Amino acid sequence: MKILFALIVLASFAQAQQPWNVSESVNTLTRETTTIAYTRATDYAGAKDKTPKLMARLSGKTCEVFLSVPYTVLDRYARIRYDRGEMETPGFMIADDHTAVFLIHQFQQLKTASKLVVEYEPHEKTPRAATFDIRMLPAQFDSCPGDERKAIAEEKRAAEQRETAEKSVALALRKKICKLAVFASNPEYCTGVGVPVQN
Repeated sequence: MKILFALIVLASFAQAQQPWNVSESVNTLTRETTTIAYTRATDYAGAKDKTPKLMARLSGKTCEVFLSVPYTVLDRYARIRYDRGEMETPGFMIADDHTAVFLIHQFQQLKTASKLVVEYEPHEKTPRAATFDIRMLPAQFDSCPGDERKAIAEEKRAAEQRETAEKSVALALRKKICKLAVFASNPEYCTGVGVPVQN
């Protein structure tokens, strides 16, 4: 009985320490699961009914993290700080309705840091800061990129390599065509491929 009571207490304590609220939904057509987790600001100078939320969303293979606020924000200013680090300006985008600030390339830090401060600029107000407890990001987000910047750079490098290979194949084909007498008399097509043009 004592062991059961201790387990219940530990479970309640762990739940109380979990700052994230999680919900899941399934698209009935695509069978795709969307997971949304949010945590409310723990330190915020504004009205309690306008407390910002930090949202993490996983839909299929798309991962997003954004600040959700119940009022209009401007698209010219956003800064963040993890734990005791320096304030920095991240890549960010503003939602079409100007009530969310999407933070780009942040999942690596979300998985390892304990606290996040987001500074943003509401419409016709001075910049505000909100502090979030980001410990224990739910396990559903383990599949999100650990370093999105590296993944983007690798994809760009792979695209450049594919483009170079395609150009090499195209050049080799032009050389073969220009070696045929019927095409060799076309100087515009055969210029620069290394095949002498027959007059």
